[in-house]
Amino acid sequence: MSVHLPQRLLASKLFTTDRWLLLLAIGALSLSVYWIGLLRPYSFSALGLQPLLDIAKLTHDQPINQAGYVLTVAVSFGLYGLAYWLCRNQRSRSMWLVLAAIVLVIGIALIHLYPIGASDIFDSLAHGRLTSHYGVNPFYTAPNAFRGDNFFAYVGWSTTTSTYGPLFEWITAGVTRLAGDDVLANVLLFKWVLFAFYAGSVMLIGWLLQRRDPDRALQGVCLFALNPLVLYMTLGNGHNDILMVFFIALGAVALVQGRYTIAALAFATGGAIKFISIVLIPIAVMLGLHDNRSWRDRFKFLIVTGFVCAAVIAISLYPFYEGGDFFGFKWKFILYTTSLPSVIQAALQDSIGLDASRLLVNRASLILLVIVVLYQMSRAYRSCDWRVTLRAALIILLFYLLVSAAWFQAWYVEWVLVLAAMLAGSGLSRLTLLLSYSVMWKSIFIDYYLYNGYWIDARAPRELLTVVVIFGAVWVYGAYLIGRRIFGRADSPQRSSGLDVL
Repeated sequence: MSVHLPQRLLASKLFTTDRWLLLLAIGALSLSVYWIGLLRPYSFSALGLQPLLDIAKLTHDQPINQAGYVLTVAVSFGLYGLAYWLCRNQRSRSMWLVLAAIVLVIGIALIHLYPIGASDIFDSLAHGRLTSHYGVNPFYTAPNAFRGDNFFAYVGWSTTTSTYGPLFEWITAGVTRLAGDDVLANVLLFKWVLFAFYAGSVMLIGWLLQRRDPDRALQGVCLFALNPLVLYMTLGNGHNDILMVFFIALGAVALVQGRYTIAALAFATGGAIKFISIVLIPIAVMLGLHDNRSWRDRFKFLIVTGFVCAAVIAISLYPFYEGGDFFGFKWKFILYTTSLPSVIQAALQDSIGLDASRLLVNRASLILLVIVVLYQMSRAYRSCDWRVTLRAALIILLFYLLVSAAWFQAWYVEWVLVLAAMLAGSGLSRLTLLLSYSVMWKSIFIDYYLYNGYWIDARAPRELLTVVVIFGAVWVYGAYLIGRRIFGRADSPQRSSGLDVL
């Protein structure tokens, strides 16, 4: 017994006082993985500015490069999991400094990655140039109206008008005006803007948890800041979701502080970038009605909150709105991919027709989402615990992604990761982490399996197979959490880690 005691003491010391050294080593390994697997072969310096490149084209008929990309995804998530585990119940300044250094170095490095996951960043900047350089409305004019523009060769959806909110168009117009005509300068400046919002989101997570649950603060920050999906999709590929995510984080902080009008305003501002954060406004409204006991105060709260939310939408919208189908509902109505609604719509299409199947599935998905929002509003209203409030918001967004969204893309998971970080250690946060890992395999499965000799012509079974591969494990774990919630025993809202019955 005495022979093994020193070894145990050494191990105990290694995993307590010297955890920052392990975290530093994991950070160095993570940077090496990103450098070898992504930056060295796919950075701007390696590829230049060739238009419409993606990982499928870059690795076509190159098994070694394909295996390298797959390995990069797997190893980066493995190292991330170790870092997340090391940060559990840690408060030391050394751990905070090491984590901040890792995030800063990896984040800045990935800014120089060519957007190999999608061409969306070029589309966004092309729409911004329509406003800043040509003085036309990006919601009614597509990039193909200016085929001589520097960005036109890089645009993937050249015949499509803007699909985002008006506030986002103001942001891209500002970026493109400052960056001028140089394509690379525009991309890098836009990525630095995304980095600023990413850093702001991380600081909001840390600020909230330091005051409400300091033992989980470092772990929560790590959950979001070092997540490979967040880093790759935001700083690597330049997706704009982090702009809305920042306002979701800001609204969540305001909810916890009891500043419900500010929370609703934050969610509305996020909705002016991407609409989905608007579905969280009812949570803020319901909590505001709960805290204002008199009918007079409730009426005042509703008037003020409704006015400020409407004002931010109207101010951002007014310069662009010219009537018609401004938000492109007709176009978005036909978009289906990698989702449960897509599977159902494809299965119904032959029996009831294309338009009828789209209408039925869209209406059913919307109704289900409304039911979930109403139920979570009642849950938040009945509880004064801040975790219940954030869990309600997280469940709404998770339900949308896993059940209601007809058009699903991997980077959408950023929406829920920011709330999961504030609930680090819970069953919902683990579910969200699993989701972030599983969806990273979407492009790998489609590019390296379906498009590599295993294509399924019939859309319904193809969609079903894709959805099961991408979401299967997530649904199974979600069902387990629901079962544990129903049949198990939760001691309290603070300790419960299960998923509320939807």
